[in-house]
Amino acid sequence: MIRNKGRIRRLAAVFAVVFAVISLTATVTYAADPTAVNVIYEETTTHTITKGVTLDNIVRFTKSGWYNLHVLKIDLRQKHISVDTLTNPESFALRTSTLKLAQQSGAVAAVNGSFFTPAGTGYGFPVGGIVKSSELQSVSDNINRYSNSMASFSITTDNEAVLDFWKADLKLVSEESGASVAFQHYNKKSWNDFSEIYVFDRKWGEKAFGATEDMPDMFQMVVDEGVVKRMVSGSPALTIPENGFIVVTRSEGAKKLKSVFSVGDTVRMDITTTPDWKKLKMSVSGSAILVENGVIPSKFSFEASDIKVRSPKTALGISKDGKTLYFVTVDGRQTASLGL
Repeated sequence: MIRNKGRIRRLAAVFAVVFAVISLTATVTYAADPTAVNVIYEETTTHTITKGVTLDNIVRFTKSGWYNLHVLKIDLRQKHISVDTLTNPESFALRTSTLKLAQQSGAVAAVNGSFFTPAGTGYGFPVGGIVKSSELQSVSDNINRYSNSMASFSITTDNEAVLDFWKADLKLVSEESGASVAFQHYNKKSWNDFSEIYVFDRKWGEKAFGATEDMPDMFQMVVDEGVVKRMVSGSPALTIPENGFIVVTRSEGAKKLKSVFSVGDTVRMDITTTPDWKKLKMSVSGSAILVENGVIPSKFSFEASDIKVRSPKTALGISKDGKTLYFVTVDGRQTASLGL
């Protein structure tokens, strides 16, 4: 919250998860800035957004061409500043522009972030774990399961900025028998024809996924207020309960669920993550850590063809003392700014 001239003003976020573009989120420092080489001309303009938040616009001309960079600096010691994740209030899977998300929430600044996977016209879902306002929005158990590949940026409940490699275990537990069934994805759309087990709640939207001509055997288990209400195959997408969730799968996944659960059973959804999402105020996924303790690694933990192409990029950094955040963007695909 911000108190300004007797009025209370809400600073909703300085970071936004946006599914309209693919971007890179990772640590960065000015020392690692590749555009700093062979600088011919540079001009920096600083704007004060609010107490503890400034925006530097850097126009730089090098032997390679022009670059337009933006550096948002956030002082985490300012108690009136809140850094959070922004998503569409109707469904976090709805792709929405950064500007619109900022306007909807009343944020004074917002930056796009996280990789996303398309999920049909106008929809998408972020890769990795997402926490918004201390609530887990989405995660999969395959994130960094076999190696530390894609890093995440988080703010803890103690207001500390951290970079870490998420790992997750997800399971549905029968309160009657104690037996459990592992599931693989929470609020993620399938990219393997739902051969794994998926769980969706109202953060995803009103409905998840049902039977189609290509997947007539789609199985849905409806859980409302912790109790299994329906278990059906071949049905169109059912409505997700306001206070529950729907489990979606096919074939072997359906057999596993039927072997443990029946209509009327009490079921609990357990999601355990490292770091513990219950101790985070917000979190978004990114890719490799570019600079750690002032050192550029000999090999990045994550590389993709999109990253190697000159394009607009987003990055973030944390000062050595942990008190300042740096959100950095560079424009691209234009004469005025080549991109990185």
